[in-house]
Amino acid sequence: MTYLYREAKSSDSKYCVAILRDWVDETSWMPELDDLEPMEKYWKDVFENEPTWIAELNNKVIGFCVRNIGSENNIGALYVVPDSRGHGVGKHLLDLAKEGCDHITVWAYEKNTEARKFYQRENCIEVLREFDENVNLMDVEHRWKC
Repeated sequence: MTYLYREAKSSDSKYCVAILRDWVDETSWMPELDDLEPMEKYWKDVFENEPTWIAELNNKVIGFCVRNIGSENNIGALYVVPDSRGHGVGKHLLDLAKEGCDHITVWAYEKNTEARKFYQRENCIEVLREFDENVNLMDVEHRWKC
């Protein structure tokens, strides 16, 4: 399989919202998301203002990564469709987000064991745990330094 990686366009946000919504639907411990229209508006704005990368396979968006601008270089989102997980797509997207940074910060819920294993494999070290009252879940901060 040949994946294409590129910078995101605001029009990509609707495909990425679908990926995010599908992930929440397949994740029993995640609370429901907002309605579709406000989510698309929010992510379109993010895509217009934050560094964002897209992974495509056969002209279909199959993953995305957002790095929020700021002193923490926070990864605001990193999602890959189930069929493309385990093929290096998430790693490649994360590597694109790391470019030009001396560190990044990424949060993953404690229950998101697959994501946390992935970040640990990518040399992101757990540095903090914080309870997220909005979703009633423990959130874990990971830090990568070059």
